[in-house]
Amino acid sequence: MYDTFEPYQEFEPIEFNFQANNYEIWKNAQLIDKGQRNIMFISQNKVIQNINRTIVVINDTLNGIIKQGNVFDKAISSNDRIVLLTLPANNGNDKIQMLSQIYGATRPAYLLDNNEAYSCSVFFKNNNVAKLSFNFYGGHLLEVY
Repeated sequence: MYDTFEPYQEFEPIEFNFQANNYEIWKNAQLIDKGQRNIMFISQNKVIQNINRTIVVINDTLNGIIKQGNVFDKAISSNDRIVLLTLPANNGNDKIQMLSQIYGATRPAYLLDNNEAYSCSVFFKNNNVAKLSFNFYGGHLLEVY
């Protein structure tokens, strides 16, 4: 269904524009909200603290569910997506700590806000962004397509 990638390959930060029309918010594997909204996502590369990072800017925060700007430190492929990651060391979140052990911490200790994504999965169809999925420190998941 989605384009495939050789897993565990590191990518340079990626840039994209994506217009989503639908969203779903999940918490503890339960759908808690969904709807239709026109949401624009713009991804840009920017050097911050001497590291080339990906910044994803959003024009609609869905009433504060997601920060208007999310910064990601690393891009890694998975089977059907490219995953943008921010993995601070010693942040107190079990999921982030597990990912940090697998991929390595991407920055020193840093506490993410509850609406700040630590990962963004970018799904492609025919080399075009088709869906984004954000995981948050607060434990919820946002999918837009």
